Formats: sequence, C-alpha cells, structure tokens
Amino acid sequence: MAGDWLEATTFGIYLGAITVTYISLVLGYRLFLHPLRQYPGPFLAKLTDAYAGYYAATMDIHIKTRLDHLRYGPILRHGPNKLIFSSPKALQDIYLNERLSKSYAYQFTAATPGVYGVFNVIDKHRHRFKRKLVGQAISERSMKIFEPVMSEQIDIFLQVLFSSSESQDIVNMTEVVKRFTFDTVALLAFGRPLKTQTESKYRNPIQAQTAGNHRSNIFLQFPFLYKTKIFNFLELFASDQAFAYYNAIETMIASRLAEARDIRHDLYSIGTRACAGKAMAYAKASLLFAKVFWYFNFERPAGELGSLGAAA
Repeated sequence: MAGDWLEATTFGIYLGAITVTYISLVLGYRLFLHPLRQYPGPFLAKLTDAYAGYYAATMDIHIKTRLDHLRYGPILRHGPNKLIFSSPKALQDIYLNERLSKSYAYQFTAATPGVYGVFNVIDKHRHRFKRKLVGQAISERSMKIFEPVMSEQIDIFLQVLFSSSESQDIVNMTEVVKRFTFDTVALLAFGRPLKTQTESKYRNPIQAQTAGNHRSNIFLQFPFLYKTKIFNFLELFASDQAFAYYNAIETMIASRLAEARDIRHDLYSIGTRACAGKAMAYAKASLLFAKVFWYFNFERPAGELGSLGAAA
C-alpha cells in the first residue's frame, strides 16, 4: 500500500511539474517571442483568449474593446493571436481584401456542426454562393417593393413607443427593437406576421435567438471553451427554449412552402444576387428616422454639450 501511494504521489508530482512547465513555456512564448508581441494591449489578453471570453460572457465586450482602444490605440492585441483595428483604412484593407478570410473560430458558431450560413461560413466560394441565395431578397430593388410592409412595422413600433410614453413604466428599448426587427425579418424571409411587437405568442424564439447569439460570441472570443464541450451540457437546461425556436422556424418554412411562390414578396418568391444586408439596413434606417422626426419633437437638453449626463 505504501509503495502504491508513493508511486501515485510521484506520478502526480511529475505530472504537475510537466503541466506547470508547459504553461510557463506557452505564456512566455506569447509574451516575449510571439509575432504579435510588439502590439499593445491588455496584459491578460496577450496571455489568453479568456480575457475577451469573459467580457463576451458578461455582454460587455463592445464596451471593453472601445475602452481598450482608447487606452492602447487603433491597433489592439485582444488575444494571443488576435489583433483588432479601429480605423477607416483598416476597414477597407480587411473587408475589401480577397486574400483574407474569416477566422477559424466562426466554425464554432454553427448550431449544427458542419452546417453553415452566410455569417459563419469560412470558405469564400461557399460564402459567395450563399450570399447570392439571399442577396436579391434584400437588394435595393427588393427593398423598394418591401417598403410598405416595413413601413407598417415601423408604424407599429412607434405606436408601442407612444403607448409606453403615456405610462410611468420604464421601457427596455433593447427588447422593443428586437421585436421590431424579428417581425420585419420574418415578413421578408417567410412572409409570416409573427406580431411579437403586440403579442407574446412568438416572443420565446427571440429569447432563444438572443441566447444563441450570446453563445456564438463567447465561442468567437474564446474558442477553447467550445472544445471543452461544456455548453453541450448547459444547453440541456435550455432544451425547451431551443425546441420552441426551431419549431417556430419549421412552422414558418412549412407554411410558406405550402403556398404559391409569387403570393407575396419575400425570400421564397425571388432569385439570387446583390450584396446582403446593405440595402435593407439603409431602407429600414431611412424609413425609421423619417417617421421618428415626423412624429416626435426634439429639444436641446440643458447642460454642456459633450458631457454625458450633464442635462438637468
């Protein structure tokens, strides 16, 4: 017995020493020998992706990244192998460069391994094909046809704000905007009115979508966490929410496929081409701002301009 205990203890000591040595070598390399070592950034971010992963988990990654840029400059090392740029030139050089592709971490955001969409597909040829499939639905021409439907959703959105302004209750604008966006996208994609702005029946899928986006962002910032498969266990506790989400999507698809192709203007009624997203964003923004400025009066608040919270 004593011999077995001594052997186990010795093995544990050796294993611990090897582990400590390995971690020390990895951290030392990332600090002093890594090709990105000369770029500024938070000390912990240079050592591990857990830095960004933590702020992604707390949903503060956008705020922390902005603060880090203010402290360290326009080129920021936000992970051992990650640089973040904040300049117009970098925007052009990165997103208009055919030699660059998305990070390998995007593959970890897929709800079903191996099944990728426009957002997370890495291969440029596959991305181009998928973008063309949905591109025409949100082209400039398509948005002009869809404008009356979008305008109707904006009217509902403004009515919700009007109703809220008549009460003393605090309004969570994040949730209100999510419902507005979800209804608009559902109408464009499937031609189905979910009415989440005014009814609660289909609001659970919004929560499921939000949780999925949160999960994906954590994996993007901290890919190692995906490899631990810990989320596979945690997601068992959210199975009802996930089922409700996928059931709603399947219902919308089945309902739309059962109808004639040209019964309404949506994703299923048109073909392929154009750049996804840009025209829809422009159309929604222009309509929304036009209606907001028409219905609401704006006054300059008291206090010095440029000071957050300075108004009396």
